[in-house]
Amino acid sequence: MRIGVLMPNWVGDVVMATPALRLLRERLPDADLVGIMRPVAAEVLAGVPWFRDVVYYDRRSDQPEQRMWPVIRQLQEQRLDSIVLFPNSLRSAFVAWRSGTRERIGIARNGRGLILTRAVRHPRRYFHEPVSAMEVYRHLVSQWVGGKTKYPPQLMTTSHERALADEVWQNAGWKKSEKVVVLNSGGAYGPAKDWPLRSFVTLSHRLVAELGTKVLMVCGPAERENAEQFVKLADRDEIQSTASLPPSIGRTKACIQRAAMMISTDSGPRHFAAGYNVPVVALFGPTDDRWSLNDHPNETRLANDELACRPCAKRTCPLGHHRCMTDLSVERVMRATQQRWSAFRNKLNAA
Repeated sequence: MRIGVLMPNWVGDVVMATPALRLLRERLPDADLVGIMRPVAAEVLAGVPWFRDVVYYDRRSDQPEQRMWPVIRQLQEQRLDSIVLFPNSLRSAFVAWRSGTRERIGIARNGRGLILTRAVRHPRRYFHEPVSAMEVYRHLVSQWVGGKTKYPPQLMTTSHERALADEVWQNAGWKKSEKVVVLNSGGAYGPAKDWPLRSFVTLSHRLVAELGTKVLMVCGPAERENAEQFVKLADRDEIQSTASLPPSIGRTKACIQRAAMMISTDSGPRHFAAGYNVPVVALFGPTDDRWSLNDHPNETRLANDELACRPCAKRTCPLGHHRCMTDLSVERVMRATQQRWSAFRNKLNAA
């Protein structure tokens, strides 16, 4: 049996789909799973054992073979028996339909029910109820293959990715045994999720002084300039970033995997911490954290819930003050970090 799995587009959503993938593999252990995904999603999932084959699909790609019609032809050649659609778009259902796959399973949304053979009802109880993407993916798979799962997100790293993290530690002059707190300052969503850079700097100085840790800010291409400025303002050997190295999802994954803790805005790398069970303090501004719950048992979520204007879900602050993030004080974040740090260390010592 050959089953196609059309993966989500966003990095964080890819991580939140891993519990559903694990359930699919558990319930259909002899099936050949074919992942259909953007190359960046394949980087996130590098090292996992669940897929027999991967088809790269990115409709905006500059590589023609990754665009919609060439991918449809590739899927036709795959001769899939079934295809599971994690994205809720009409386009994803159209791709599945034109691939000729007989069984097409997805959430019944956006008018696509007629071209799905198994249209699964959304798990929300009322129209605007916030439901995590992870819960939707688990619900979709369990409605098709049966069973339930409380698997947490899971990621793995390859030896190459771990070597990329080694390079970061070597460049910083750190031993592998060093306690390192990883910071993530931004994401693809937009500037409304950003915590002030000077707040990150002040926090980093306190982490070094009070917890005795090293600090590493990870970054993608869009955050590189920000990370460079962070290191310049921090001006401490114990505080570094990955800005000088080629951007790499694999490097970011491996750095987070070996971190003692993470402090992150609401963006994809925050979910990497869940995939490796690394303690994390997550900073929420314009977004409602219920949309991105990932069942991480060692996560503390901070938000300015007293603000009447949040969550607005806007990419830039429509009121111009950005208080949902700027009013998150360094003191509050540091206090949450110390509490999470102590709780996790006590659990390790007890074990």
